[in-house]
Amino acid sequence: MYRDYNAMTCFLYDEDPLSESMRSYISHGEFSGKIEQVHIGRSVEEINALIDDYQKKRSHDHHWVIFGKKDDISSRRWEGHYVALPEMTETAFRKASYSIDDLAERGCWWNRAYIEPEWNALFTDFEKVIFLDIDGVLNHTDGKNYIEKDLLNNLAEIVAQTHAELILTSSWRRYFLGWAQRGFPVEKDDFGWFLDDRLASVGLKLAGVTPVIFDGPEGRPFEVRRWLSRQGNLKRFVILDDEPFWKWNWLSPYVVETSDHHDPRWPRYVCGLNEQKMQLAINILNGTDTTR
Repeated sequence: MYRDYNAMTCFLYDEDPLSESMRSYISHGEFSGKIEQVHIGRSVEEINALIDDYQKKRSHDHHWVIFGKKDDISSRRWEGHYVALPEMTETAFRKASYSIDDLAERGCWWNRAYIEPEWNALFTDFEKVIFLDIDGVLNHTDGKNYIEKDLLNNLAEIVAQTHAELILTSSWRRYFLGWAQRGFPVEKDDFGWFLDDRLASVGLKLAGVTPVIFDGPEGRPFEVRRWLSRQGNLKRFVILDDEPFWKWNWLSPYVVETSDHHDPRWPRYVCGLNEQKMQLAINILNGTDTTR
């Protein structure tokens, strides 16, 4: 889901000197996929400086990606734009380059839902949106990485009755983005594949993810507000989450909290996306909720 079909700029991050064959390949400028040009940096600071310079010169009609050998804390600052290569060779570079188009079309990294604060243009693709947490919404627990069929069916019913798009807010984003970085392989022990497979089983797919501001669920209200700040046509949205964040603030009327503090049957009183919560979400998205 590119904003348009212009070319991409690549930043090559490697602390070690590039091999002669790699430098020769880059100097010829004949790259795979949509990559138009490549800039080289040997430190985080150098890469950031190159990106800053690029953003000053280019409009955001272009997309950018960083290829590097490491997937660690330093690379996570570029989450949504970083591809970890198994080795810094022309073959690995070409293979990753060919996957860029598929990654973008699947709506992961360069999806219009992935917002950065310096983007000026409003996005106009979304009219109704469901901000989706997983643990405590599509299951009755936290951190066990499974999805319950009846709760998933209720999510599908919300989409069927509202035609809303799914935007992932859960910490499962890291699984999904990590799976995307490997080119969406069919690996049944991967939770990114598992999430995509479970959603597909009821005819659903993700339209995007919220930006990662900082780790942990406490960041979720800020991430949702960041996403909302660049939406041009959005008419209605609902937030499905089991956490009673005080930081929701003005978002609170749009939160369907999948917890029932009067029902001691579930751990932490989490009831998940049951039929009552499902109907509440439908009412909010269709504008028929008179209780809020």
